[in-house]
Amino acid sequence: MGKSTLINALMEEELCISNSRPQTTRHSILGILNSMETHTQILFLDTPGMIANPKYKLQEKMMDSVKMAMRDADLILMVVTCSDSDDSADSATSDSNLIGFDIMDSNNYDETNLDSQEIQNNQKVLEFIQTTKKNVIIIINKCDLLQQQQQQRSKSKKYTQAEIDEIIDSNIQKWRQLIPNAMLILPCSALKGTKDPGIELLRNILINKYAAESYEGDGGAPQDFREKIGKPRVGMFPLTSKKFWLENEEVFNLLPKSPPLYATPNHQSKGEENNGDDGEVYDDDVAITDRNDRFFVSEIIRGVLFDVLDKELPYCTQVLIQSFSTNDNGEEGEPVLTTATTTTNIKADIIVERESQKKICIGKNGSMIKKIGIESRKRIVDFLHMGGSEDEDDEKHKKTKVFLDLNIKVEKDWRRNEDRLIEYGYDLASASDEKTTKKKNTNNRNSVKQSKRSSKGGSGKKNKKKKKRSN
Repeated sequence: MGKSTLINALMEEELCISNSRPQTTRHSILGILNSMETHTQILFLDTPGMIANPKYKLQEKMMDSVKMAMRDADLILMVVTCSDSDDSADSATSDSNLIGFDIMDSNNYDETNLDSQEIQNNQKVLEFIQTTKKNVIIIINKCDLLQQQQQQRSKSKKYTQAEIDEIIDSNIQKWRQLIPNAMLILPCSALKGTKDPGIELLRNILINKYAAESYEGDGGAPQDFREKIGKPRVGMFPLTSKKFWLENEEVFNLLPKSPPLYATPNHQSKGEENNGDDGEVYDDDVAITDRNDRFFVSEIIRGVLFDVLDKELPYCTQVLIQSFSTNDNGEEGEPVLTTATTTTNIKADIIVERESQKKICIGKNGSMIKKIGIESRKRIVDFLHMGGSEDEDDEKHKKTKVFLDLNIKVEKDWRRNEDRLIEYGYDLASASDEKTTKKKNTNNRNSVKQSKRSSKGGSGKKNKKKKKRSN
């Protein structure tokens, strides 16, 4: 697993909530990566998980966005967990995810029947991946946790490096058999971010770093492969290709070229002499998503619910922001940090389906709701300062206060209620209406999961705040 963690690593931002539990993502979350090195724009979309047999309206709407992503994606990154199990390929897929497609149905989380649900969802994903004509890159994630897996079984025995390499090789070959046409199978650890050689290599490939004027290497992509991963492992590339790396031309053609879909900063760096192209100077005011602060605050609170509540209860909850305001001149949902102390006031409802669930969320003498509030406030403050330097963040933390008013409300069977789902932001166009949806998205593909490389340059109104979430 780890598709949200992978997007955060590639974006170098904590954009998507990540959790050890499966099926955390409900909404499609767009990440906009602008590279000042190669003047490119790539769009990532973290979509809900793949569910083979949706059981209620919420899951149906989640699957609508998944179907749109599957149909319109330019490149698919399939994220699977590196496993030291000797099980069959079918069981190996139980830990796998697509970017945008968790393949575990945890809205009905039950350890007694989860295996059968996983198998159905896995088969659905594999059926699409095995028949698609789109480029597919398989990311074998969590290679750094193999030692931990072994110690959980036997504290006295540790893997040698040779044994770890053998396990990784086995995983690569297993996935090569399942997805023979995958253009690349890359082992990595998304949690380490770009400090991991595999993640750094993947990011370089996606932004085509080898085309940048600042790139110092002479060998381009082949040289980067040799430096990052060393000797290629058997199965990393299609067995019929006899390749040891991706060539520069393949990297260049990996994603389509087009004008950017979102405003980009100018390519000229500060301090450079104006070359007469457009007279503008590059700055850091760049949007990283099309979602506003209200949405991300609701996601933060929902992420806390997944961390502190047991078993299936988080899957029955929804967070609705009733009000969001600051004490300065910023727009609603867009705090503008000044030299004075900034106060952000947030009122949010935690929606549950049963009175018994409400009691659990409140806890004995209010202990649970207090715990949720404390952790949520801490994460919200961190989020509002996302993108600044450590020194800037420390100073802003001291000058920022967040007042969070949480209320627990019961909406019986809200996951099955069309009106409630629309109110909570799940009013998506149905992917089943192929003609209508496709026509609407011909010139506006930011509603689907994609990674698109834009042409050089771009223009647009600068945002007020560094790396702003749009409103």
